[in-house]
Amino acid sequence: MNRMQLFKEMYEISTHNLLCYFEDYLMQKPKGRYIKEWKREQEKVKLIKELIIEEKQRRK
Repeated sequence: MNRMQLFKEMYEISTHNLLCYFEDYLMQKPKGRYIKEWKREQEKVKLIKELIIEEKQRRK
């Protein structure tokens, strides 16, 4: 496993977790009792996206 594979796996897991915190499949608002977790997963997804972009740039 290399860094990119790890980042992609982390992204997939965090994206899945984020989807689980939405109230419905339209993904318009989080479930009321999971707002804190939803925000945390949103931050993780954003940071992992940045890591993937940085890794792609590093490889060029």
